Amino acid sequence: MIAAASRYVTLVAQGTDVKLWETALHQQIYLGDDSFIARMQSLLDPKRKLDVDVPHVQRHSKPTSITDYVASYDRDEAIGLAYREGRHTMSAIARELGLSVARISLLIAAQEEKGKT
Repeated sequence: MIAAASRYVTLVAQGTDVKLWETALHQQIYLGDDSFIARMQSLLDPKRKLDVDVPHVQRHSKPTSITDYVASYDRDEAIGLAYREGRHTMSAIARELGLSVARISLLIAAQEEKGKT
């Protein structure tokens, strides 16, 4: 038992300055499904969501997929929402829908213009 404890102490000592939060963990602090994660994050103090000491991936819930947007809205609206709310890139949306990035850009601009009125 003492040998195991000694090896553990050595292992922990070797981990000094390891950037565990920045490089290794991706929402593993939650023991639950996506709805549980969303529920727990909704309880978080809004000021804490802006805390730069908490990695971005832990401050925000998993974005809705492009496919889910397209299934729930008409195509043009889905593209705008996937870009603005889902934080998907124009390239990812174009790839998913089989359109050019230029076309996606035009559709997003049209949705944004439509939203101003």
